[in-house]
Formats: sequence, C-alpha cells, structure tokens
Amino acid sequence: MGAIFATAALLATIVVINPPTVSAERVECPSGEMTFTDIPETSFARTHIICVRELEIAFGLTDTTFGPNDRVTREQMASFIARTYRVINGSPAPVVPTTFTDIDGSFAKDDIARIFGLGITAGTNADNTLYSPGDFVTREQMAAFLARLRRTLEGFCATPATPFTDVPDTSFAKADIACIFGLEVTAGRTATEYVPGGFVTRAEMATFLSRLYQIGRRDAQFTRDPTPGNGDGGTGGDDGLCSLRTEYVGVNEVVRSEHAAVWWGPTGGDLNAVADLVLEDVKNGYEKATNSLSITPPSGVPAFCLNMYVIDTGAETDGLTRGFGLDVNGIPFVNLPLDIAQDFLINPPGPNTESAYVTHELMHLLQVGAPFPQDGDSDWYWEATAEWFVDQVYPNDSEGKDTIGQYLINPQLPLWASRVNQGVDQADLSNSRRFHHFGAQAFLTWLSDDVPGAAQLIGRAWDDVPADGLPQQWLSEQLGGTVMEDEFVEFASRAATVDFPRHAAAIEQHRITAINSGFNTGDVNHITATVPDAGITWTRPPANLRPGGFAYNTITSDITTAGNVTVEFAADPTGSAGTTSDMRGIAVRVRAGVRQYTTLVGGSASVSVQPGDELWLVVVSVPDLFGTQETFDYQYRFVR
Repeated sequence: MGAIFATAALLATIVVINPPTVSAERVECPSGEMTFTDIPETSFARTHIICVRELEIAFGLTDTTFGPNDRVTREQMASFIARTYRVINGSPAPVVPTTFTDIDGSFAKDDIARIFGLGITAGTNADNTLYSPGDFVTREQMAAFLARLRRTLEGFCATPATPFTDVPDTSFAKADIACIFGLEVTAGRTATEYVPGGFVTRAEMATFLSRLYQIGRRDAQFTRDPTPGNGDGGTGGDDGLCSLRTEYVGVNEVVRSEHAAVWWGPTGGDLNAVADLVLEDVKNGYEKATNSLSITPPSGVPAFCLNMYVIDTGAETDGLTRGFGLDVNGIPFVNLPLDIAQDFLINPPGPNTESAYVTHELMHLLQVGAPFPQDGDSDWYWEATAEWFVDQVYPNDSEGKDTIGQYLINPQLPLWASRVNQGVDQADLSNSRRFHHFGAQAFLTWLSDDVPGAAQLIGRAWDDVPADGLPQQWLSEQLGGTVMEDEFVEFASRAATVDFPRHAAAIEQHRITAINSGFNTGDVNHITATVPDAGITWTRPPANLRPGGFAYNTITSDITTAGNVTVEFAADPTGSAGTTSDMRGIAVRVRAGVRQYTTLVGGSASVSVQPGDELWLVVVSVPDLFGTQETFDYQYRFVR
C-alpha cells in the first residue's frame, strides 16, 4: 500500500463504464417566525426550535411557550423520533404491537409503537415490558435514540474517535455517542466532556433534531439490504451497478461501476473523468482476479461497492490516510492520492505508474477479511501479492520494478521479512529492509511463470489459508513435495546476477538505484563476500549476513588467470534456533554476459575459468521453516 509500484501491462481494449454521479446536499431548515415567548433572540437553540416546529417534529407546551429548559421525557422522545423519521423518510413508520405494559395512558402510545417497530427502542427492563414513558432522557440515551434512527434511515453510522474522557468503554451508548459526534449533531458539554448521565432539555433536543435533519438523506445512494438485480432505484439492481455504502458522511461525490465506487469530498472539484478512468483500471484488475486467479471477492461484494477514496480533496478526505481495510459497515476500502488519480488524465490505464498503484490497491480491497492477519510472519504476503497482482494484470510493464531492486540488495533476509518482524522499529530500517516484503513479489512472479497452477494457488490463499496458518507454509504444502524449495533455489541462483527471463534490464537498473540510494547507505549486501582469484581457505559469512529461511548469500570472485576453481561449501547441521538446515549451493560463471549454472553436488563443483570471468557461489537456505528470523550458518572455500 502506498507509493511503491509493481509491474503492469495493457490488456485488451476495455469498455469504459460511465455511471451517473450522485451526491448528497445539506438540507436547509424551513424558515419561520418565532411564536414562543420563552425563547429569546439570544438563545442558542432559537433557529433550531423554529426548524423543528415548522417541520412539525416538535410543538410547544402551549401556543406561546416551548419550555426550553424542561427536561425531555421518554414519551416526548418517542414522538420526536417518530416524527423525524416521518419527515426524513417521507412516510410514517407503522404502528405495531409492543411488549410494553406501561404505555396505555401515554399520549405517545402510537409513536412508542412506531419506534419499537423500527428497532430504535426495546424498553428499560430486561424482559422489555416497560418503556417508562415519564422518565427523563439522559444524554447517553439521547445518543442511542438518534444513532439508531440514523442507522434505520441509512443503514450505517460512522463511529470516529471522540475527545470525551467521561464516556467509558463500558457505556452501552459509546458507539452511539461517537456516531452523533461524527455527524456533528453534538460536540459535548465541554471540549472533553459529554456528560452521559446528564438530562436533555427541550432546547437541546430541538438542536439535535434540527442538525440531524440538516445532514440530509441519501435515498438514491444507500439501501439497508440491497440485492443485485432487484431494481432498487439504481443502487445495485437492474442497472448492473453495485450498491453504495460508506461510513464517511462528508465524502459525498461518487462515481460507481459494477464492483467499485470512487469517492471524493465536496471541495475536490469535478473528478468525474478521473473516477471513470480509475474504474476502468479496476475493471481490468477485477476481471483478472476473478476470472483467472481464483481470487474470491470479499463477502458482500458485489451487493456493495468496493470503496476507493481520493484523498487530499477536501472535507473528510483530508483526514484519511493512505491505507486499506474494512470500514465500520464491513465494506472494503482503500485510499488513493489525488495526484495519482489525476495522472490518469495524462496516462490512461495501462502499463504505467498510475495503473500500478490502483491495481496494487485493488488487490488490497480483495484481500481484506482474509483468515490470516496482516501481522508477524504473514505480513509480507499482503504487499508481496499486491505487487505480484500488478504483474499479473499488466505483465508487459518494465518500469515498476523498484521494490525488486530493494529486495535484491539484502537477500539474506528471510522471504517473509517485513517492516513489522525484523526486531527493530521500522523507522530505523533502511529502505531495502522496509520494502523487502514488497519486493518479495519477485519470487511469487517466478513461481507463477514457472509452475503451472501456482498463480491460482497464490490467489486462493486469501480464502484457504487457515486462520492460525502462514501463507508461505500453506503455499508450500499446496505445491507439494519440495517444489517450493527447489523453485526458490533456482530463483535465487538467477536473482544473484539478475538473470530473469522477464524485465532483467529494468530490474538491474532498479537494483543499481537501490545500491546507490542514501536510504540504504551501509546496508547493501547483495554481495556477501569477495574471494581473491588465488582462492581462500574455509571461511564463514559475517554473522549479521547469515541467511534466514528461504534466503540466500552470494560470494563472488573476479577471475584474472585461467584454470579450474573448485567451489565448496558445508552447511552447519542446524540453524541458530535448532531447525535442521537445508542449504544448496550453485556456482555461477558469467563470461561475456553468458551464465553457466553448476549445482554443487555433495557440496563441491569444479568450474573452468579464464581471465575476465565472474565466478559466483550462491548459497541458498530452504529449511523446513516458514516463520521467525532464525539464521543458518555454513563454511565455504574457493580452491585453485
């Protein structure tokens, strides 16, 4: 995730989806004159009281008095909520039978029945037989009433962090308070206090209801239970487009396609053309994922759109960061930088940086909800597969190979090394170590190219890896036998001198860039050691460069005299934590750019050399180990 790009290439011509744009406008309150004599012009609630009176949500205690300081009772609250539902929804909720035994004498009996039927209240006792109509409403109860009303109307409500220090995690209304805080219905009694046990006055209640009304309704964009093909007004039905749902109420410009929606804030300007191009790129990737790579869309898709937010465009998008995950409604989301999205106007979807970014992020949308965590020794797989996915969608792209260059200059790190499991704060890591897990896509790409069915296994992993399993171990088991080990040995022998069948020149250039980067100064280890032409006695690699699991070292010698060199290595029987070693040696002779590969049988191989040759020993570690940072030691020598 972020501005690290993978490989990409242009598929066949794709038909651009041009869905309609929808937006939600803030609703203005109706105007009117103040008829209540107990509401002074200086009252904070004056305009709000006029609003709810004109909407017939709240009436006065008499024709001339509103009772602004009177406490709101639960029966009054029922009427307020039922009337607000009627005004926003366009029709009243039905009166249904209730389980309450204490409401027969209440003026609000029918309204209590309405909000009971909507699921906004269940009563005040355990068996739901009491509503307690005369009790005063507390501020946490008020939050619950309003948040449930919002969810009833919209099917969702965000629960952002609040500044309130007096709302404990044990509060039944903690999420509801966060909901109405996020909607800006309330800001609390002070900057840090919500006062959940305080009682609500009629003036406060008018203010809350007026603000909730003004937020507006998104009938055209949101449905509670959309079903594809049900003709639900264009939100996921006969028009073939997915249904919209978001937790970000301030991000209200959107264009959608069959599977995804691109959102931006109200001050972002006209990004419709940009959104269309992003969705074209998504179409390319989505079809590849589901048709060729055995990747199953997340639960709920295509009933709901995968959400893509263009950040840095104003309103709530200013507060979003580059990342991905599930929102409070369980809808997958990713965030796209504005500059990347806008660059599609210059470089349409294809083998370019913009498509690499969007396709990488699309893979994250498809990953969320995976059974294994984005943590520990599983963490690498999330980013490695996102980079690998770009290569699957755009295989002819030769530019986006920078992460492979980073991977190749610290090959002693285990395949699953990521930012989170190297034992130090990621801020202290070189770029090579920070982006090692992105570049590990090189091995996944090798597998996909070399082993029939491997690409589908990599795609299936997001559904099939056990919750307590590691994707790399599952992949090895699915490939069977020693396939993954043998493939990694061949991959490592080619990676040492960047002898890849695809994009070798671009990858080598990125490796050179990574070697020369100031962000990797002092941490460039693509060559573990250099041996003089005359040879060397038994020697061990530096302790800090011993290879981990599915990792390798490279020892090289520049040849100045002709003859034969015997290359030997001997692995220690176990690693630093006692795991049985499995180390393989390959001698690589490079002559005028042509490589010759010789496997060290029994730990030894003789290679004929002449001046100008390069001679490499690649020591590859492939133990029966799929986690931890265990290292494996060995000895080597070059004998003339």
